[in-house]
Amino acid sequence: MVKTRVLAFLFCAGSLLLTACAPSPLDPPSSGSTTDPPRPVIQSHAVYQQLNSQGRPDEFSLAMANNPITMRMDNDLARASLVTIADYQEFYSRYLSLWESELAVTLLDLNSYLSVEDAVALAAAQRQWEASVNTNLDLDQSIIESTGVELGFQYEPSVLLYLLQQYEARVYHIKYLIYLIENHVPAPDQLWDNFHHGT
Repeated sequence: MVKTRVLAFLFCAGSLLLTACAPSPLDPPSSGSTTDPPRPVIQSHAVYQQLNSQGRPDEFSLAMANNPITMRMDNDLARASLVTIADYQEFYSRYLSLWESELAVTLLDLNSYLSVEDAVALAAAQRQWEASVNTNLDLDQSIIESTGVELGFQYEPSVLLYLLQQYEARVYHIKYLIYLIENHVPAPDQLWDNFHHGT
């Protein structure tokens, strides 16, 4: 798995670019009221759904938007008293760990439908994905060091938030593959919307 230790503060600029549209982890949490807009869901499947929905609601996006890990994290963030950098590091580390665990189980769910050859290919692709995430963080460090930018330690939680978002998106991607399989071949159980963590 991608190492979850907090990298040196110089790693953080790249994560800021990638999370520029997200609220700062040091912003005050929202009140959690029912009028808050729903969290956006990464919709890599949107074109397929639009062409094949036949007027049905997008059940996949709805399930992902209401998954128990995200809902628990949002609720905890609204109630938490996060003041120090250490508070934010502990908070995002905890939820990064949940998404890492969810991805591991989701990959096992997908493997239950695969041939031996496809399972081997999936394992190789997963290793490449993990390496790519690390490579991006290493590149961030190299760019920041070479340009002489100095960042404070308050940006360290952004590295964890970046990693959390990468794992969350990967879980959605793998679950969508399961969703496609279960909607096109006979399946004894429905696994695509089964979250194993966060409840």
